[in-house]
Amino acid sequence: MEIDCPYCNNEPSDSRDHIFPSFLGGSQTAQIGKKCNNKFGHFFEAKVFLNFIPFMIFLRIHRVPAPKYVIWKDAIIHDGKSYNIDSNLVATPYKPEVTKDFKGRIINTFGSRSFQKGIINFFKKNNVKYDVVDKSILNFKIPEFKFTFQLDRNIRMLCVKMCVGLLRYLAPDKELFSYKKIDDYEVLYDFRYHNEVEELKVPLSHLIVVESNKKKKSCYGIVQFYGILQFYIDLSDRYFGDDFCFIGSLDPLTLTEDFKNSENRFHISPANRIVHAPNHESFEHLLSQRMNIETKNRFGEDLIKSIELGFSDKV
Repeated sequence: MEIDCPYCNNEPSDSRDHIFPSFLGGSQTAQIGKKCNNKFGHFFEAKVFLNFIPFMIFLRIHRVPAPKYVIWKDAIIHDGKSYNIDSNLVATPYKPEVTKDFKGRIINTFGSRSFQKGIINFFKKNNVKYDVVDKSILNFKIPEFKFTFQLDRNIRMLCVKMCVGLLRYLAPDKELFSYKKIDDYEVLYDFRYHNEVEELKVPLSHLIVVESNKKKKSCYGIVQFYGILQFYIDLSDRYFGDDFCFIGSLDPLTLTEDFKNSENRFHISPANRIVHAPNHESFEHLLSQRMNIETKNRFGEDLIKSIELGFSDKV
């Protein structure tokens, strides 16, 4: 039986989309419409991926591998020069430099690995002698390692997409709630620590929980990234079906995914709406606290962090 796209309810589900984004290591897919799938990839998912790169490399320093090769551009300053950092923790110059002799001939260069490769190929093709200088640095100071992470509408739409993807995967023939545009759902950053939810996963995992409450006619979701960033998604206040609780998890260290229909019932109340951006220092403290809890539970030790977190609550 052909089923409609769970996002627009207009097009057939003729495409497959990752429940957990592929840039986080997700591999399991759910059926959705091709038009929505292509639109979301360009509209917001690619932007979230770029936003996550510094966060992923920061965690890579602390033993959490990146699921794919990424480069954080213009990441650090070393000896007055700006450097990129990749997921192998190699830093290369952000801006390439070329040295020429008095006749204007290139005698040496240094820059990113792709730049160096291009220069080498050019010299070989033209039979020119060359000297490529490798000025990558391996030891950068972690205490001075800072980045900005935006909690904007793009990551909020991704949270909705993950919840709907989980619902479509575990209950493909079931219409669970009325359809809205993906950016019309209310998604709130959730500062709370839910013990019953934390017991569902191994530390540092990504998590999706979607639960209904028949008595309250509600359906909501909880989405966690690395067990550190947590969001509450109000999916519906007009749900009339049976109670259910669907859970999906992804371990970023092993890339193991698990999806199940759970007998657990959490009945988590909605997160508080943030009228103004939280105090910068207190928010960084809360985030660092969650990081230390997750890393200590996973690796048995605290980590010293230096984070500058940009916060945006735009709709």
